[in-house]
Amino acid sequence: MSEYVILLDPVRAGTIVKTEGRRHYRFCFGPFSWEQTTIFLPYLTQGTEVCGLWAPLTEEEALERLTLEARRRADCLKAVIQAARQALPDQTASLLERAGQLLPDWDERLAMYLAALPSTDGALPELPGPVIRAAELLRRYPRCDRASLLALRRLRLARQARIALLTAWYDELSMLPPNRQDTQRLKALKDARKVLMGDTDDILPQSVVLSDLHDFFPG
Repeated sequence: MSEYVILLDPVRAGTIVKTEGRRHYRFCFGPFSWEQTTIFLPYLTQGTEVCGLWAPLTEEEALERLTLEARRRADCLKAVIQAARQALPDQTASLLERAGQLLPDWDERLAMYLAALPSTDGALPELPGPVIRAAELLRRYPRCDRASLLALRRLRLARQARIALLTAWYDELSMLPPNRQDTQRLKALKDARKVLMGDTDDILPQSVVLSDLHDFFPG
């Protein structure tokens, strides 16, 4: 039998978790599906800072909150994409759009777009806390050195957003005629994705050619 709870701590306030026995699920906006998660475990563990900071919800209450949140996030995503189109060079905005198509989770897409904007100046709707933190991390680590990739790998939203961007960039470069392809950069993009996906903790020295990744994250 499914039960629903809402998290109450400052970091994840408003997050709804569905529990089925020992399994926990969070709702992913975008694909509109439940995804198994471990985020609820600290709330059940004595001695953690968030232990007990949750409240039960009825199924009706949970679904009503999720419906309202889906509408709000759809508005957020529309506003962020529009701001990116207006504020960024066409090439950068186009790359972000292609990367966004690879991200089914709206929060991952929001984090990627938000990190790319030079400034929001309060012009955007209120964004979820995890999205803001992921965007800040993406801005803090715009390059593809080993330390930056390992830092991004620790946060799902930031990790998935950067993987999508690198994948879109790789696809764009690989479509060039063979005589114009930058094989060193293509190899470096592959290496960076391997680190982000956890296949390896090491990255080869030639990945320094990706240092101009900051062009896609101005500011």
